[in-house]
Amino acid sequence: MKNETARQCLPAARSSRNSSTGGTSRFRRIRMTCRILLMLLLLVCLPHGAEAEEKTEEQAEEQAEEGSCSLEIRYLDEAEEINGSADPVEGAAFTIWRIARTAGLDGYSRPLIPGMEVNERTDAGEIEEKVRKAYTGAFPEGGAVYEAVTGSDGTALCGNMLPGVYLVAETKAAPKHFASAPFLIMLPGTSEDGTMPVYHRTAEPKSLPAGDLLIRKNVGGNAGEKDRDFHFTVKFDYGGTFQAPEPWTCTRSDGRKGTIKSGDTFTLRGGESMLIENIPAGAKYSVTETEAGQDGYQTEMSDPDGVIRRTVKAEAVFTNTKNTPSAGSKGTRNIQTGDSFLILLAAAAILGVSVFSGKLLQRRKGGEK
Repeated sequence: MKNETARQCLPAARSSRNSSTGGTSRFRRIRMTCRILLMLLLLVCLPHGAEAEEKTEEQAEEQAEEGSCSLEIRYLDEAEEINGSADPVEGAAFTIWRIARTAGLDGYSRPLIPGMEVNERTDAGEIEEKVRKAYTGAFPEGGAVYEAVTGSDGTALCGNMLPGVYLVAETKAAPKHFASAPFLIMLPGTSEDGTMPVYHRTAEPKSLPAGDLLIRKNVGGNAGEKDRDFHFTVKFDYGGTFQAPEPWTCTRSDGRKGTIKSGDTFTLRGGESMLIENIPAGAKYSVTETEAGQDGYQTEMSDPDGVIRRTVKAEAVFTNTKNTPSAGSKGTRNIQTGDSFLILLAAAAILGVSVFSGKLLQRRKGGEK
């Protein structure tokens, strides 16, 4: 019989046994005959009695279980992203739609949205858009929708829920996170041994944290070209993360915004930087500069390769330095090759005059004697 499990939750009807000390067996037979005739009359007058009974069962199911189910969402970052301790994800918004009534503790039945099949093979991602449209239009009969936002402890609680099958989707991602994958959950659930209903269930969506990468360019030295365009190429390896929804949003230090994806090339001048935002945490990055070590530049690089983390912004810094030996300091005359020869010649002449003057002075002193 349908909804046998649900009906077992209803209070049992009390029955009492009529005892008539003065009644006879004939009177009892007459009374039983009247009851049978009355039941036959009701069947004739109510041709849709079966449908009415089924409707009553559904209403009884919902009335009996209303307020008895609840769903708790626990949303935590993975341990490796926060140095060994689970970090709560705050500010993630979830929408929870009731999409089917339950046939019992072991299966799904009676979808609320026409044309939708709900069973153990149903893919939550495939039906999400259809469910959204159904609830945007005519509200499905028996439908219910809930909103929940995770707090500082990373949890959100929905109570007073009807039994049924629910689609849960993260409709607004928390800062520095991507929205997790949608999923289906049945209320009530079953105990581990499958014998008892569980009216309070806990779901733990997989968090998808994100991080940023800052690429900075410095130019130094007395011959450094600060107005020159230096070319950079950035690459990402998403192994071990979810499928990356490239491209990423990027913002230059002058405020200009754009998008960038793995393998793209861009330019920076001295003192400029590029911020690439919301890259999947755990992705590996690599930044290379075309002009590094070229055209007389000495290039120093800081963290050109690394891993994107949610908690620490990755930063790759490139510093190009170029000096020329012929350039003097400010306020000092540059010494050229020809000037060096003249200086040596003048020094020799001064030395010769000094020697000649010394000898002449010695002769005069000798004549005086």
